[in-house]
Amino acid sequence: MNKTFVKKILYQLKRRFGSLVDLYHVVQVIHDPTTGKDIIIRDKYTIRKAVILPTLLKRQMAEEMGFHSSTGPGFDVATRTIIIDRVDLLKGIEIKNVDYFVIEHERYNIKSVEKLEDNQAMMFVTTHVVGSKTNEIFNSTMKQNMIFNQNVVLTP
Repeated sequence: MNKTFVKKILYQLKRRFGSLVDLYHVVQVIHDPTTGKDIIIRDKYTIRKAVILPTLLKRQMAEEMGFHSSTGPGFDVATRTIIIDRVDLLKGIEIKNVDYFVIEHERYNIKSVEKLEDNQAMMFVTTHVVGSKTNEIFNSTMKQNMIFNQNVVLTP
């Protein structure tokens, strides 16, 4: 396919369906032997115009979790496809299945990663289990105005 054609399509998709997405990239996992817990070091990258395709919702039964009841409880799993222009991603970042997205305070785990058309874009198939923890990182910014007054008193 023509590269300029793909760029035009991506641009149109970003304009029509572009949405704010946070990508959480897992940098390192450290296992603490004293507590038995894993310490996860991750970075947050905000992508302003990611193409988010509509949700495919399906009901998964609890048999997948190890239960063998035919009428057991189920849970909702939403599958979403996210397309990100390679220009919007940081250079040198390798996105893996342990990374995840947060869209509108909902966590979407990456199921598969695919490079599109000469690495011009990346397509992610993600899953969201309703009620899962997001583990978000919030950026706090503060703006403060200060007024300084100075009075000079002359003494004879």
